[in-house]
Amino acid sequence: MSLKHKVFNGTLWASAGQVLSMVCSFALTIVLARGLSPTDYGYFFVALNTVVIMVNVGTIGMDRVVVRFASMRIAHQDQAGLPRLVLSCFGMVLLGAGITCLGFALFARMFFSGLLNMPGLILYLGVITAWMFSATAQGQLTETFRGLNDIRFASLFGGVRSNGILNALIVTFLAAAFWLTGYLTLSIALSIMLATSILIVCIALITLAWLLRNARESGAAVSQTPAWSARNALQEGWPYWLTAIITALRLQGGAWLAGAMDTTDHVALYAVAQRMMLLLVGPMIIGNAVLPPVVAQLHSSNHLKRLERVIRSISGLILLPSLILMAILVFKGRIILNDMFGAYYGEAYPLLIVLCAGQTLNIATGAWQTVMPMTGNKRQMLITSAIALTTQLSLGLILGHSYGVMGVAIGFAASIVITNLTGMLFVHQRLGIWTFASLDLKTLKEAIGLVVGRFSRKAALQRP
Repeated sequence: MSLKHKVFNGTLWASAGQVLSMVCSFALTIVLARGLSPTDYGYFFVALNTVVIMVNVGTIGMDRVVVRFASMRIAHQDQAGLPRLVLSCFGMVLLGAGITCLGFALFARMFFSGLLNMPGLILYLGVITAWMFSATAQGQLTETFRGLNDIRFASLFGGVRSNGILNALIVTFLAAAFWLTGYLTLSIALSIMLATSILIVCIALITLAWLLRNARESGAAVSQTPAWSARNALQEGWPYWLTAIITALRLQGGAWLAGAMDTTDHVALYAVAQRMMLLLVGPMIIGNAVLPPVVAQLHSSNHLKRLERVIRSISGLILLPSLILMAILVFKGRIILNDMFGAYYGEAYPLLIVLCAGQTLNIATGAWQTVMPMTGNKRQMLITSAIALTTQLSLGLILGHSYGVMGVAIGFAASIVITNLTGMLFVHQRLGIWTFASLDLKTLKEAIGLVVGRFSRKAALQRP
């Protein structure tokens, strides 16, 4: 299959999966907001974001390493070297996840009761820690499928970081069932997240074993690239690891700041605003699900002009629906919040607008966050992420002390503006290409033609 067909075929899968996951995530937010008290929903939101942050700690950068180097091996037709690469990265992630969960269990009591003033979460420490370990393994498996250029399974098996199809469907269905029967509690909600993650990890492992066996049988008997070791992986992975931790703290750390600066009920308002904001960034998540292996392959082939055209065109296609959603939220956001989540959550409207304004610029600057790590510019990515986290933490603490969750939201939006402009300029300086959104009509026409051909089963779509 050509790169053009691979991109749009992957985009179809990622788009369908993301739309379904967004619908389920939105429904889950409604169920939890209505089924739990504001205090318990605030607890759930902090627990969820804590797991997402610690998943990035536990993967020790191997999620980005496996995507980049698996894609490069495929580009050089070295299927024989894939199993060792994949298994080496996954084994290190399991070790990293175990150490991370142990450290979390030791310090969580002090963290929840002291820093965040949420002692109620200590009662659920066991289930949160187990969920953290399983979610880390699930995240690495998801990125492994992405590195193997199988967007189908990456979309199906994704977890809390990537809104996987199965994860969203199962969690939403079970939570809704308990809510409708009057049995939904915080304990039940957290247990559902844990059980779903364990189930998906088991299915994903079986699927990955099947894919690697087929790759071994179809590839050369001997790998054509240098042997891969844990040392190689750690040398490549540590900048990705630090960058991922900083990025996770920047994107999910708002929950911690909100918990430290305001009441748990106000944290629930911030939670609903952030979940609504995900509707805006949904199209961007689709692009990020498809682009990593494509960027790695084009860069390794030194096709930079083609890379720029792909990045900017897809970013332009992503920006259009995001702008439409932004307009709807600006004019109808308060009504939507009142009708969907209840009268109390209508107070989240100002938070929603501030968060969405920052995300609009994020989308407009394009997929520089994908281009940097996939082209080996990991140190520049680390610097950019450090600037972002410093900005958000400084503004969040200063403004949060005076304005509570609103100050935290303003700090988050300001850090996005500074980070994206800095990152876009870094990419242009290092690679000589721009990533900002540009609507390429030729590419749009090509994309529509491929989508139509896909569903009409034209033979042209199947040509290599």
